Amino acid sequence: MKSKALYWISLACGLMTLGGGVGIFIIWWAARAWFAFEFHRLEIWGFYWIIISIPIAFIGLIMGIFFIASKQNSLKNLLPLILLLLNIPALLIILMLQSDIDQRVYVRIKNRTGKDVTELRMESESFKDDLGSLGVNEWTVVSYIPTYLGSQVESFPEMEEVKLIGIAEGKEFSLSMPNLMKGSCDQLTITDSLTLKSKYHIISW
Repeated sequence: MKSKALYWISLACGLMTLGGGVGIFIIWWAARAWFAFEFHRLEIWGFYWIIISIPIAFIGLIMGIFFIASKQNSLKNLLPLILLLLNIPALLIILMLQSDIDQRVYVRIKNRTGKDVTELRMESESFKDDLGSLGVNEWTVVSYIPTYLGSQVESFPEMEEVKLIGIAEGKEFSLSMPNLMKGSCDQLTITDSLTLKSKYHIISW
């Protein structure tokens, strides 16, 4: 096999394994951070991609080594091997970031009150987060780390209550948010009757 073919095969393997893994993670994270959407299928794809990437990276590594053995070392010639080796720290960083993201709850809050919410904040005994204003039919995505209180209620851990507090037309309203487990997402709607409606969870009043 010609040395140029070895180079391009090794480079393609490096780009494929690194780009595929990073791309899957970014899409998974963006779905949560921008839309509060749980893309479970991507988590499965990410796991399968790690398994698929191992033989691809191994083939690329062998091709790269054969290419380096037949050429003078230079940054350009070493690029395929560098990309392949970057998969290791990239995987470790992705796993650390995923672990941190899985500690958080992501919530999309939509204003369907027909009124401008001039002030909006989330509050619990352990944190307070000012969310700013929310115009009519606007929405925002927020995240927080829920606090488990230690005891259990019907096999579920007891959780610290989180309130959504806002001001519309000069009047303050306070709404209880659903108990959301770490790693979960939800779509919440502030209705025209100033109640809170969840797309995925039950809200206990």
